[in-house]
Amino acid sequence: MVTATHDPAHDSAQARLIRLPQLKNRLGGVGTSTVYGWLNDPEIALPRPIRIGPRAVAWIENEVEDWIANRAAKRDAETALTESGRAP
Repeated sequence: MVTATHDPAHDSAQARLIRLPQLKNRLGGVGTSTVYGWLNDPEIALPRPIRIGPRAVAWIENEVEDWIANRAAKRDAETALTESGRAP
């Protein structure tokens, strides 16, 4: 795992970077082509990687965690609406 300073809101927090194998594992073992397909699908909106070298990219771990949490929250909201008899 690579660690780098990331400062989106001018804070000094340390951001952990994860490479493709860790990302795929975090996403339930999906394949490489699925990850890159999700990057190009606006409905899925997987966080974009950052370039860490001439031929290397990584994802900011917190962004991936937030994306997963948002997907789960959206699912739960849709499930609650469906169970209450209203369509999403």
